[in-house]
Amino acid sequence: MKFVLGSPLFLLFTVFSYAFCLQEAMIGVINDKDVGSSGGQYYVKEICYNDIPNYEIELYSYTIQQTCYVHKDYMYFQKDGLNISRCGQCLEIKGPVGDPLYCVVAGYFYTNHTTNPDWLNKTIGVTQKGYNTIASTFNAAITISMIEVVLQPTVCPFKVFPKIYVKKQTDSYEITLFNSNVKDEKLIIDKVEYQQNENGRYIIPQNKITRSNHIQIVSVEDDVVSMTNADLTQERYLRFSSRFLTNTKSECRYCATLGIYDKEEGIPDMRFFRWRLYTKINGLINKLQPTKKDVTISTIEDELSMFFYYGTLHQMSVSYQELQFEANLLSGTLDLIHFSLGTNTNTKEFKESDIFVDCDNLQFKQLIKTVDGSKKVYIKAILDKSCTSFSNVFSLKFKTSSSTKFILEGIHLIMSGDVVDKNCDWDSMNCANTQCTITNESYDDHTLSPWKEGCQPSCGICSTGYVCTKSGMCVEEPNMNLRSSAALLMTTTIVLMNIFFI
Repeated sequence: MKFVLGSPLFLLFTVFSYAFCLQEAMIGVINDKDVGSSGGQYYVKEICYNDIPNYEIELYSYTIQQTCYVHKDYMYFQKDGLNISRCGQCLEIKGPVGDPLYCVVAGYFYTNHTTNPDWLNKTIGVTQKGYNTIASTFNAAITISMIEVVLQPTVCPFKVFPKIYVKKQTDSYEITLFNSNVKDEKLIIDKVEYQQNENGRYIIPQNKITRSNHIQIVSVEDDVVSMTNADLTQERYLRFSSRFLTNTKSECRYCATLGIYDKEEGIPDMRFFRWRLYTKINGLINKLQPTKKDVTISTIEDELSMFFYYGTLHQMSVSYQELQFEANLLSGTLDLIHFSLGTNTNTKEFKESDIFVDCDNLQFKQLIKTVDGSKKVYIKAILDKSCTSFSNVFSLKFKTSSSTKFILEGIHLIMSGDVVDKNCDWDSMNCANTQCTITNESYDDHTLSPWKEGCQPSCGICSTGYVCTKSGMCVEEPNMNLRSSAALLMTTTIVLMNIFFI
């Protein structure tokens, strides 16, 4: 607790939100079943609101069934030395459909596993209604329990006003804030500042509570909404008569991983967020196993097929312009003769007979040339914008020879021009104890930003007379007008000399 002198009073404030996008995120339904299909019991800690009377009626996110739960690793974030709960934070989640889901964090989940898969802490648990909003499979033959999404913390678009619930304790009062469209950082009552506890609550000493308190909600962006003459002496709900006005700019859009295969990375051992590669040689389907070594493919047949499969259905022709394929041909021939998009309707086993062709006979260009003594095969496969189906398989058929042997060099996708690439990692979910939001205009203190450009989280603004540095700290505003001051001093001196000698 600390005193705030001369705190400005704002009844309404506008928040400008330009959030980052987390590409590697997932959602699953929180219920009595296991998370995903890999097994393992999970446990939900609904720590934010479940002890408030009639919370399922009073809290707007519960009435519209749009609550959600983050993994315990991301339940708190650090800002300016404080450990802040995500209770009440709004998340915008976009899946392949494109229509966003807005949900409010009500707690966290965890498992009792000694080791967890790397995707689990990137998962958001949502209600069945929330899941159905963005997780349509577009194919009745497909049943999935989890899908990949794009995620960003944001401001809630709900047109409701913030509320608080006042609960009397032995020698204090506990205040819970909810229905705020902006995540709160602290509460100010009669110019005294209070920090929230691990459950997102504010504990106020009994001697600070009156029948006419002045309350201010301070957001993580240091904006304020207020309530005057609030009677906090009784256990009750109180509603604010104003909320944060917001101007949200969302550029997030779902897009699968652009890199299908990279020789330097090999084939990673990951269940989600990566493409899976299959070959068909002599009628047999073979999955290329995780490896850090070169991937060498050979055949004695006159035909070879390759399949690049992704677990989440999405509009591939809308997201990507083209697929680029590169290989080092060691012997024989390798000529692409057919390229198509399809949908794998069997999520448990990959079989060519389960692939439904969505877009057939797509255009491609192939070039073979010798580079430093090696014969290189370059293929550019063009995606047709008119093909708007939701797919998850690229199918390539090659004409080969009895001695064909090649090493994969790279397979990657080129993003469509209207898709914004704002792929950020999960470090952006934490302010990392910075004090302010880093922008292009931040003062250069010759330090590196903790985040890459475009991935800076919203972490507040500096007080008047201070500026935010590239490292996210508030420092006293440097005097950038030394030259003008010197010129003014010289001019003043000359004028005085003229007066003296006249």
